[in-house]
This record gives sequence, C-alpha cells and structure tokens, in this order.
Amino acid sequence: MFKKTFMFLTIFLIAFLLESTKLPDYFYFIQGIPRALMFKLENRLLVLIFFMILILIYRKKYEKVFSLDILKDKKMYVWITVTLVCVTFLKQTSIGFEDTFGLIRLPQLSTLHLFFLLLNVCLIVPIQEEILYRGLLILVPSNRLRVVMLIISSITFALLHTDPLQIIWLGLGLGVLAIRFNNIWVPIIAHSIWNLLVTYINL
Repeated sequence: MFKKTFMFLTIFLIAFLLESTKLPDYFYFIQGIPRALMFKLENRLLVLIFFMILILIYRKKYEKVFSLDILKDKKMYVWITVTLVCVTFLKQTSIGFEDTFGLIRLPQLSTLHLFFLLLNVCLIVPIQEEILYRGLLILVPSNRLRVVMLIISSITFALLHTDPLQIIWLGLGLGVLAIRFNNIWVPIIAHSIWNLLVTYINL
C-alpha cells in the first residue's frame, strides 16, 4: 500500500516540477497572447503529455477512473450543482459576503484572446489540475488513505493559488466529488464550470 502511494507521490512531484519550472523561450509557441491569460499553458500541456503517457501504460488498471459512462449518471450533475453551491457559500462565508458578489463582469478582450482564455481555464486547467490533485493524490492511492489524501490534496491545491483560504473549499468539494464517484471526469466537469463562472461572475 505505502509503496504504491510513494510511487504515485513521486509521479506527482515530477508533474508538479513540469508545471512549475520556467521553460525556455522556444517552448512558448503561442505568440501575441498576454502571458497572464495563458496561466502556464505550455507547462500544463507538458504535464498533460506526461499524464497521457502514464494513462497509456496504466489504462487497464485504472480504466474505471477514466470511464465516460459516468456522464450518463443524472445524479452526478445534481452532486456537482450542490457541491458548487456549497463551495460558493463556504468561500463567501470565510471572507464575508462582498458588495460585488454575484456581479457579472465581461473581460475586455479580443475574440482571439477570449477564446484562448476560455480554452485554458475551462478545458486545459481543469483536466491537468484534476488529474494531478484529485487523480494522483486521491483516486490512485489506497482507499484507506483517501480521507487523508483529500486533506493533503486540498491544502496543496489551495497553497498554489493566490487566495488559499478561499480556494481550499473548492479543493475539498472537488475531492469529495472524486471520492463519491471514483471517477476523474466528475471533478473535471465541476472545475470547468467553476472556472467558467468565476471568469464572468464575482463568486
């Protein structure tokens, strides 16, 4: 059990280094888009390639975790909705409900910039972060360690954001969804919806 957990923690550290290491300039293949909009896009793509290789190697062993059959489960969408509502409430409770809560904001971006922003925050970021934090740290290790790994993954996830005391609620919510359905696509969908909402609404 601990050997398996150690192995996947090592994989997590490799993926984390791929995500956080500053890449040489020739890796930045998208020109003309402000770096602030891209959120380490090239780093994230490297991590995704790394994960794709691992999935090809271990796909039979963890086939259920990546099964798309979960998308047919109507209860899953109810769980996602309730979880995101709870996360929003807990987040706002922890910081005090602001006067701007719920206000719609429209990013002043060109169509191209907006496309890359949404592609990044609604597709690439959720897939990469959920495989890294909920997949490797919660779904892959032993079931007996899932509660402990839920806390560890949520804290790690939160500390890598600028507002950890708010984001930790999101990490816990996504972790609960991953454990409840034993499937990585559930937190990916929830994370994507969350990112889409916070892009346009002050939650």
